[in-house]
Amino acid sequence: GDYLGTCIYGEIESKLEKLLDEIEKDKTRAENLERELQKARLEREEYKNLVISIGDTIPDMMWAKSTDGKYIYANNGILKGLFYSIDYRNIIGRTDIELAGICKNLVGPENHTFGEICGNSDVIVLDKLKKERFLEWGLINGKEMYLEVYKAPLFDSNGTIVGTVGTGRDVTDWYLSIKKAVLNTGECGKCDKKLLAVILQE
Repeated sequence: GDYLGTCIYGEIESKLEKLLDEIEKDKTRAENLERELQKARLEREEYKNLVISIGDTIPDMMWAKSTDGKYIYANNGILKGLFYSIDYRNIIGRTDIELAGICKNLVGPENHTFGEICGNSDVIVLDKLKKERFLEWGLINGKEMYLEVYKAPLFDSNGTIVGTVGTGRDVTDWYLSIKKAVLNTGECGKCDKKLLAVILQE
């Protein structure tokens, strides 16, 4: 009986040792995974800060939107140029139409129209799934603004379309001077032929 008890006890003890060993290994694996997770989070935060820093350094407007047109990123250029320096947190998650409504409340409905007539360009990019160039315009604080806009599809790591990215450059002064020349002479010399077509359609 004592011998049998000793054997059974020994087997149990052996199982316990193996379980404790596995627990220790799992603990080590968990600690390693936690370190990898923290490293990945740090790299993500550093990359996010890099993108934000680059975006806020350049004078042009930069943004990204989801497939349903809601902003997921906006740099200082667009915050100041189109949205009257509205807090960044009030931009994210809203569409151009929603933001146009906020801007109208700030400066008056007759003084802001930008964002109401430019939404279809997102649809074009999402439909064609390639980079496109546009001339977009509207009223900002009662004054005409013309933007040269480049938009491109945004894909995730699996190649699935998740939105659009864009840049915008204020070309108002240049555009209006070209437009004046076109209206006076019917041509614009060496200016962009696509731009000329847009002017002649107005």
